[in-house]
Amino acid sequence: MTLTAQLSSPANDWVRDIFGSVARDGSGMAIDKLTQYLNDPDDKHRRHRSLLVGQLHADICHFLNLCHGQQPGVVDYAENKITGDEAKIWAAKAAIGFGKERDLLNQLTIAAGPPARQAGHDMALHLTQDQPKNLAMLASSDRKGCALGCAMGFVADWHIIRDLLNSLSMKFDLPKSELTLPSIAETMEICVIEGNGPALQRAIRFGFEQVCAQQKGFWAIIDARHQQRLNEVLYG
Repeated sequence: MTLTAQLSSPANDWVRDIFGSVARDGSGMAIDKLTQYLNDPDDKHRRHRSLLVGQLHADICHFLNLCHGQQPGVVDYAENKITGDEAKIWAAKAAIGFGKERDLLNQLTIAAGPPARQAGHDMALHLTQDQPKNLAMLASSDRKGCALGCAMGFVADWHIIRDLLNSLSMKFDLPKSELTLPSIAETMEICVIEGNGPALQRAIRFGFEQVCAQQKGFWAIIDARHQQRLNEVLYG
């Protein structure tokens, strides 16, 4: 049976539901907001635009690297907990693929330069440094299905983040880097295969949704720093 046919079954509504929620409950909305600013040359801060855009670029690259640039990461921890032959193959591909994403994060961080110090800087660093610990705890859960859900949520959300990273790579004239993580379709197929029964489905959903919430929180930090700088330009 094809994936399309599998997903058309009411029994797999839960799969469509969690993957459909990524843009809303993960990085999507925050990235859309920041991208809109980066793509608007006629904003009301135009006199300071070059500085503000540079600072936003630095924040995105530096804090994203701080959060996800170290190994082991989310997928690595989850890989040790995932069972099932097809799920393990998927996890291995995700782990190898994200190793290449770390290389890209390091390149972008160097190209963008260090973030500006501003009010609340140390708190932002502290909160960002806590993110990997929270994600590692989720991805290391002994609850069957939770680690897989965590890894799948992270991969699905990263596909959204990667669009922004591609734009930044072009901005900094970096060599094109292909995304080699499992596709959304591959990830959804594993979700269908592994979600056997309500208990597993609940565990997968929990891991998936918690990762999306963590990612959403990360972008809230980036946005708060950006809004603070915009307000300083407007009101001093």
